[in-house]
Amino acid sequence: MTKDVFSNKLDFEGYRVYQSLSPRVNDFVFVSSYDKEDYNRFVWKNSQNRWVLPTPPFTIDSLKYMYGENFQPLAHGIDNPFIVNVPGGNDTLYYFSRQDWNASNLLDTMKIHKPFPNEPFPLTLNPDSAAQKYPNELTPDGQFKYFEYQYTMRNLLPSQPYYISVTAFDYGSPGHNLGALETKPTNNMVAEYPQNPTGIVEKSQLRVMVYPNPYRNDQNYRSIEGGGFENRNQIDMGLDRSHRIHFTNLPHKCKIKIFTLDGDLVRELDHDEVKDSPGSMHHEWNMITRNTQLVVSGIYYYTVESEYGNQIGKLVIIM
Repeated sequence: MTKDVFSNKLDFEGYRVYQSLSPRVNDFVFVSSYDKEDYNRFVWKNSQNRWVLPTPPFTIDSLKYMYGENFQPLAHGIDNPFIVNVPGGNDTLYYFSRQDWNASNLLDTMKIHKPFPNEPFPLTLNPDSAAQKYPNELTPDGQFKYFEYQYTMRNLLPSQPYYISVTAFDYGSPGHNLGALETKPTNNMVAEYPQNPTGIVEKSQLRVMVYPNPYRNDQNYRSIEGGGFENRNQIDMGLDRSHRIHFTNLPHKCKIKIFTLDGDLVRELDHDEVKDSPGSMHHEWNMITRNTQLVVSGIYYYTVESEYGNQIGKLVIIM
């Protein structure tokens, strides 16, 4: 978190979650947000004959401290200003509005929320010390429970990779007429399939799945209507180089081999990913043989070999 270059204040306002089916910045859509409960206080300037916003937003606690515990800022909009009486008759008029949406409820599990809402502030901010002295303050992966936030994506297609991004935004600089600034969704986007993480695959010995199977060249898999299985990065590689068959429910480290019915090796794929990392349960085959030729129509066998066991399956390709 850095200070605003104009106000020299920490002007953090909140986070937003975005989702996209491609890595292009214009394709990201907003799905949820969190922002602090704060309010803009506009003041009437007689000399300018207009309302102005000279100061940063006020938290609800600071407003209640100034105007009383029962103060409700939204009760004083532009049509019902709040009047502060000043000796001599030069009363000050204010009206209030939300800064962003004030989506600060962290208990609603349908939105951004805290999975450990009753967790107190950590007794130490050193993870190593906390692991030794206060292990109950940490999650299984060593993160402080107090600072954990969560949002659950729903109604996702397991065969579709989703690009997910979390952005941060500020409240701008009212005194300099600068609006809120927000980081780009593409700065920290992560591509992931809504499928079983490799830890569950390996623990439960889930079977590998292949799609589309059968593969049919006339189904236009590059389109959304065709499933969007191909050319997901929106890079034009030509039809012959954009074909894809997908293997999922893979352990994080394995070897995939594709054979003809006669037992000839068509292609060997090495899958080696960090356990439970994004996409670690998934691998693509571009349907190019080990001789760098496009595969032909036929029935093929595939094997998946790993320390968790071996599996044999069949796939059909119609070109």
